[in-house]
Amino acid sequence: MIAKVADFDIDGTLTIRNESAEPVERNVLSKALKDPRRISPYPDLFYDGQLMSVSFSINSDFIRMNFYNKSNGQIKLRFDEAELRSNFQPKGVKLKVYSSVIAGDTRYSDIVTKGVVKNAPALILDSHQKSTISMSPDFSGVFPNKKIFNIRLDESERYYLDNSTSSNLELSVPIEYEGRSEILILNFSPTSINSRQSYR
Repeated sequence: MIAKVADFDIDGTLTIRNESAEPVERNVLSKALKDPRRISPYPDLFYDGQLMSVSFSINSDFIRMNFYNKSNGQIKLRFDEAELRSNFQPKGVKLKVYSSVIAGDTRYSDIVTKGVVKNAPALILDSHQKSTISMSPDFSGVFPNKKIFNIRLDESERYYLDNSTSSNLELSVPIEYEGRSEILILNFSPTSINSRQSYR
């Protein structure tokens, strides 16, 4: 099966807010070195904090996040309670996914039913544990074209960004650790796009 996929060069920020919605931490995400094994021509985004380190990879099919818990306690990332926002929809929309997979020390894979969306799973990281979560979100509530960053197909059936309107995606994830409940806010904005075919 041949499918069309869009890869993105992305700028991003990571913000942590407490229960009073006050920012505890805000970071501009770094760009990691390009992995030559990856098909995408763009590098991943990367964050390295005291609590955890994370790398982010995004294309039109999925969002993939690789987490490492650097602390001596458990971290719970409540993707099952997460919300999406965009410049088209500033009000939070509950995250729903067509599929999700957790790989690493903890493993999970849901049953995919075409056209059916469900809650994403929570990701629980024990002390110094690594795990990867990949998901295919339903963007219909935050982008008019129902595609991430509101991408479109041109006459040659290649994806492109509509430069007449800047586009961004925000993912807000409740996070619990050391008796605290905070919100992890990820904001992504594309700067370039590469359209390709994927053979599945």
